[in-house]
Amino acid sequence: MIDLLLETGATPLGALSVAERARARVLAEIDAARDRPRAGGSTHAQRRESLYRTLAERRYEFQRVAGLHGRDDPRAHAVLAELTRARASLDRLNRIAPGDRARDTSSGMRALIGSLPEDACIVAYWFTATSVHAWTVTRSSLEWHVLGDSGEVEAAAAELHAAFQSFRTTSLEVRRRLAQRLYDTIVRPLDPACLGKRTLYFVPDGALHYTPFAALVDGAGGTGAYLVERYDVALLPALSLVRPQETLERTPRLLLVSDPVYGPSDERFLAAQRRRVGPEARAALRSSARHPDHVARLPGTALEAQRIAALFAGSGAITALSGFAATRDAFLAADLESYTHVHIATHGSFDPGAPRLSSLLLSRLDPAGRALEGRVWAGDFAALRFSADLLVLSGCETALGRHVRGEGLMGLQYLALGRGARAVIASMWGVPDRDAAELIAAMYAHLLGRRLAPHQALGAAIRERLQRDALIDPAHWAAFGVMTTEIRTDTPRNPRYMR
Repeated sequence: MIDLLLETGATPLGALSVAERARARVLAEIDAARDRPRAGGSTHAQRRESLYRTLAERRYEFQRVAGLHGRDDPRAHAVLAELTRARASLDRLNRIAPGDRARDTSSGMRALIGSLPEDACIVAYWFTATSVHAWTVTRSSLEWHVLGDSGEVEAAAAELHAAFQSFRTTSLEVRRRLAQRLYDTIVRPLDPACLGKRTLYFVPDGALHYTPFAALVDGAGGTGAYLVERYDVALLPALSLVRPQETLERTPRLLLVSDPVYGPSDERFLAAQRRRVGPEARAALRSSARHPDHVARLPGTALEAQRIAALFAGSGAITALSGFAATRDAFLAADLESYTHVHIATHGSFDPGAPRLSSLLLSRLDPAGRALEGRVWAGDFAALRFSADLLVLSGCETALGRHVRGEGLMGLQYLALGRGARAVIASMWGVPDRDAAELIAAMYAHLLGRRLAPHQALGAAIRERLQRDALIDPAHWAAFGVMTTEIRTDTPRNPRYMR
């Protein structure tokens, strides 16, 4: 569709509105699922699917006829008229669909552009079967770019993500080379449009959902600087879901979930049993300790929680769920809408075949040894409701999900945003828990101490690490990224939280 709009002379604003209307539908339907019944039922969905097939067929027919006879040929005009009618029918159908709240119009896009801060540049990507399109959006300009072959960019982005996932066996030199290659393809052509800006907001598509944008390398002039050294970086799920927002003063209230007890080899479980049982049971417990559980404890998350709690002390209420108390039932029973911050430091798992089976792992047994359901599934997130300014999922691969072409990524962070969280920090690969603890604690220090937005605070924490050690492996800091539905329209000098 976007390729066709380019061929038929559509405006950048019109093409961007079409792309964003489709991109936002998944999150809007997540938000609508709990609050109201699905309109139209299965017949509605079947009609929409039929219209999408018709659009695809007419698009290819237009390309075939125009290629043979030219776009001014009457036969090409006839096919284009059919395509236009099908598109209008789909637009009418979408007006009553659950995704209606996600539909974007040119006027809505103009309002967003007019409210952008002067120091911000939005880069929205869109993959078609053949090309990668990008729009750069600032307060004073909107430009449409075609960056290259979509298959080549998909492959380059996937290769970079795989190299970071395997950073223990893939050399830093290789990862920097791959990061520079991707920068040269998807960022460098856009540099003039974003010149002089302080914040880059990326709207990813395809394999770019898995790209550590902050770690892309600018090799110009031999500097080899990371993107985060020049800009604060954030991701947006879809432009039509973004809310320009002035800073709100809210008394911070933190839900802190950390360091669960995963199995009987955990020393905390063994200590509890030694206080309860006789000599024979103690011998059995010693034997079980020689066979570690499949899921290893993350002791760094306890340190992470201590540092974060110390930063919040005196500024607001803290609810801590740690050790045996960090259970699925306790988390799901919490009044999540009452917290300004929710922080979950534990193992995460991503199931590419069945994304709703992706999960966070909490305590799997109680002090008496009774087994518990320890997983908070992606499906559970779809039934929750957040009001947090920031949700941190400090676990392996919590930023991953299944990409739905034309509609975005389905994963834990997207589900959380769809259920009301304003910003989510998640991870694209496993990071040593002590490194993660240090980085995330530094992020919170900037968030609270300097009243920065989450992406600004994370960027400041990363730059501090780079200033202390310019040679630090980016795999230890680039896994974490911020996705948000808000763009701050005021300066960090305004307080975000009352201390």
